[in-house]
Amino acid sequence: MVDPDASDSSLLLEATRRLLWAADVEAVLATARDLVRDLGGSLLPAGATPVDAIPVDLALGTGTPVLPTAAPGSSAREALERQLPLFVRDAHRALELLDRSQRFADEATRDPLTGLWNRRMVTRLLPRVHEGSVVVVDLDHFKLVNDSSGHHAGDRVLRDFARALSETARTADYVARTGGEEFLVVLRGPEPDPFLERLRKTWEATRQDLVTFSAGTALVLDRAEDAVIAADRALYRAKGAGRDRWCPAEPGDYP
Repeated sequence: MVDPDASDSSLLLEATRRLLWAADVEAVLATARDLVRDLGGSLLPAGATPVDAIPVDLALGTGTPVLPTAAPGSSAREALERQLPLFVRDAHRALELLDRSQRFADEATRDPLTGLWNRRMVTRLLPRVHEGSVVVVDLDHFKLVNDSSGHHAGDRVLRDFARALSETARTADYVARTGGEEFLVVLRGPEPDPFLERLRKTWEATRQDLVTFSAGTALVLDRAEDAVIAADRALYRAKGAGRDRWCPAEPGDYP
């Protein structure tokens, strides 16, 4: 005769093993649902709370509670009440590890001050870009903000400008802080001027300090990495021409 307790424990062990390989929250929740069904129970619709529901939230705090149930006095009911608390403990731990892993991934690819992509992420993204345009943007006389008002004021300017960039860019565009007061925008379209016009209006309407920006632009002709070099050279021309403006790349700017 098969020991039902042993069978139930085996199901719990298998579900716990699946948690170790869960790639996202939905995989954890799916494992919980499968375990309930394997143990002979069923799930109540979201928001339904009849008296025979087992008070164990299988949404694991990620949304509207989902409760398991089985007929009172049945073997399935006993199995659910015995095994689910153990599973839920491990499932919460799996969610914590997933969250921590996501934070580590974000820290590796995001600039901690502005939340934009960082230089490491840019090096991954650029080889995938084969059309559109790039914009290299630099805040003018930014060092004066740090020297006159302190680094806290400088950090605020960087965060505010990053927000203006994000609000101006479209969903398909890439926006990154590549170092100091320099930013890079990869536009899916070939016309950077409309983007920069919108950025100027947004920045002038929201900035707390009279900090301007200069930019260089370049079309992606072949390699996006070459366009970045060309845009950077155009940026230096904009700086040399008096700042608070942008210049397009010239043929000789491309490597």
